[in-house]
Amino acid sequence: MLDPAAFDLLLEEAAHNLEPGFWTLTLKAVFGGWLVALVAWVVSACRDTISQAFSIYVLSFLIPAAGLAHCIAGSTEVLMSVFAGETPLWDFFSGFLAPATLGNTIGGVVLVTLLNFGQVVGSDKERLPNSDVDL
Repeated sequence: MLDPAAFDLLLEEAAHNLEPGFWTLTLKAVFGGWLVALVAWVVSACRDTISQAFSIYVLSFLIPAAGLAHCIAGSTEVLMSVFAGETPLWDFFSGFLAPATLGNTIGGVVLVTLLNFGQVVGSDKERLPNSDVDL
């Protein structure tokens, strides 16, 4: 299906995804999850389809461009290496999927929580400008 040179390049990319180690990959995935959550937040704020598509493209492009990790996008590369017999299945789970999912969850949840909290606090102060309650 693939040209041998292209296949070898994909195998190198899969090996590159497994190199960093658990905590380094988790940290990269925190920022990757943060960007994916930011994509969802920005798209919901965009008014027209062109700006939504542009926002998705630009922010999603930053994940591989910055060398960040995402549990879904990176899984395709690493699983290809597993199916080719280059990587053991356990290495996929323990060396990529677990740290990437953990980091993506932390990054996405923290961002969404902070943005939602900021939005609620901001709207309460606008609604109750003379309130003595400290939020």
